[in-house]
Amino acid sequence: MNFARKKVVLDTNTIISAAINPHSISGALYLYTLRHCDLYRSDATSHELAVVIHRPFMDRYFLKDAPQTRAEFVERYFKQAQQIAVTKTVTRCTDPKDNMFLELAQTVGADYLVSGNIKHLNILVEHDGTQIVTNRQFLADVAPALLMNQQAALGFHSEKQWRVPNYQWKSSEFGLWFLIVDRSAEARHGS
Repeated sequence: MNFARKKVVLDTNTIISAAINPHSISGALYLYTLRHCDLYRSDATSHELAVVIHRPFMDRYFLKDAPQTRAEFVERYFKQAQQIAVTKTVTRCTDPKDNMFLELAQTVGADYLVSGNIKHLNILVEHDGTQIVTNRQFLADVAPALLMNQQAALGFHSEKQWRVPNYQWKSSEFGLWFLIVDRSAEARHGS
């Protein structure tokens, strides 16, 4: 297993979802990437985050007496993610505004582009060596135990809801969920 730090680009949707609810899948993913990955941003992605998170419709998601304001969250993210000058031009997304994430990913040679809004990137599974994945797909690939714990905390208790290939989820007599690697799938596919 490769334990090298992964290069990761998060889209605006994922970052804002983490800011709104740090206890969500997006929140768990955000904290994981800050601690265990190299996280990147560009001028364009930074600008979009700063603009979108302060739009009036976002007021209903952020409590006025919250321990962390939107501005503090954005400032902390800007300090934690590495600022990169984009050197690539990409025009593959169905929504041209999303090309900035592919450009950043290609410039840094990212392992993952994580998107909470996959509809504009869904025609792409990979771009120039970067895997384009949802929040759950990223955690399933990089930190399956974290995904399992987060889903259990959110109330997902059916094995049918765990959709992680080559893993089996079992509950203990104490109601705790744990992970077993399903080696039979590897044997069936000759891995």
